[in-house]
Amino acid sequence: MTGFFAGFLFGGIYGFMLSMAGLMVGSLISFYIARFLRKKFLKKYRQSPTYLKVKKIFYKHGLTGMFLLYLFPGFPKDLLNYLLGFMPVSLKGFTVVCFLGRIPGTFALSLQGDVVYGGHPQSIILVTLTFVIVFSIFLLIKKRIEGWLERDPTT
Repeated sequence: MTGFFAGFLFGGIYGFMLSMAGLMVGSLISFYIARFLRKKFLKKYRQSPTYLKVKKIFYKHGLTGMFLLYLFPGFPKDLLNYLLGFMPVSLKGFTVVCFLGRIPGTFALSLQGDVVYGGHPQSIILVTLTFVIVFSIFLLIKKRIEGWLERDPTT
């Protein structure tokens, strides 16, 4: 929602840039907190289903798999920031994947906020329709992507 409100308050481009800056600062803080608390967390939550799923995808597909998780609408990206802090990923790798993976959704939300602020009905309908089409396409291929991420490469 921050992307939408940033677009509403500051316009599509500035709202996008401000939202991305805030997301990246928060993501890096989350990543470092997880790195700092890694041993304590793993003692307690080593068998957590979410941790195990992210770990499995990370070890099978590396940063490409993580990038796709950032693209998934509805996937808890804040939780992903923490979980990546427990994986053997460099700060540079994390930053690039997090940044690139967050761009499409954040830009779309900022653009929507800007269009709603402008109050032009045709623009609102066009942006909303575009968003619905892209989201629908994603939902259609989501199972394929999940299947690819879950597939065992040895079979």
